[in-house]
Amino acid sequence: MLYGKIRGLDKRASRLVLGTDSLWLNPFHRVFGRLEKCSCLNILDVAVEVGINTFDTAAVYGSEPLIGSWIRSRGCRDEVVVVTKCGHPSLITGRSRTSLRAVTADIHRSLRRLDLSEIDVLLMHYDDDEIEVSEIVGWLEMHRVAGNIRCYGVSNWDGYRIREAHRCAADNGASGLAAVSAYCGLVEWTQPMWPKAKSLAGRQGEETLEYCSQHGISILAWSPLSAGYLSGRTTHPRGWVRKRRYSQAQRIFDCEDNRKIRQRVETLADRHGVGSAEIVLAYLLGSRKEVFPIIGCGTAEHIRRNAAAVSVDLSMEEMRWLDVQSVDL
Repeated sequence: MLYGKIRGLDKRASRLVLGTDSLWLNPFHRVFGRLEKCSCLNILDVAVEVGINTFDTAAVYGSEPLIGSWIRSRGCRDEVVVVTKCGHPSLITGRSRTSLRAVTADIHRSLRRLDLSEIDVLLMHYDDDEIEVSEIVGWLEMHRVAGNIRCYGVSNWDGYRIREAHRCAADNGASGLAAVSAYCGLVEWTQPMWPKAKSLAGRQGEETLEYCSQHGISILAWSPLSAGYLSGRTTHPRGWVRKRRYSQAQRIFDCEDNRKIRQRVETLADRHGVGSAEIVLAYLLGSRKEVFPIIGCGTAEHIRRNAAAVSVDLSMEEMRWLDVQSVDL
């Protein structure tokens, strides 16, 4: 496994992060794709087995209690990095919850669910551009100083707001952003995956990626396989859940340029004797040391295969061949 540094933490973080948005218990797990408790615990154990020690969750995911129980039962608190998110809009009304009251409530709720005294990395789940950046940074810094969180960042923010937040923190002697989370994949989307989602892929995200690199801000890249569009898992879907995901991936990512990129990924996968997912992840890991791809937790076998990406050695020529910005498709 490859490891990196997230500013503000005194322990290393695996460059591959396990996303846990589907890692929660549901009596209808066979229908909705959720997992039984034994499977959930096994997946977390397998992640550690392959070297993953960083886990991404959120107040709205439902996976925090399970992760907390697992950490407690395995006695591994000092070895793992927990990233969680707060301030998600209301799931009922859709109204913004970007306020000190909501953020504070989410933080204390997450601490209870995770059974932790301190959250390693806290992210604002979404932005509300009607709220001054200085206010939001002030809330996060207050909780860091109080010892509730070790470091903080933002998720699904526009580049200019990210730069403003980091400058505001520096001007006021605050610690500043440690991490930014957004869609960051090999291909650009043709439309956002959902309202308010932000992308750092392709040309549109290059300026922000460069800013983060210069200022030591880690990039937690969600959906690095572009909703399965580049992984091969949506090519021949079976079952209505997979067909729905295939339809979503096609709607969001399918275009002529992206089909060409996908073909190149498949060509390199054949050349290296690995799957398409490993090629995409190897590219992202090799593109910038600040990028931490967040992989899904569908099955233990998926985790093992994705972790194999750290052993794929793409040449500079192969990296350039995949780069949509530097290659004439």
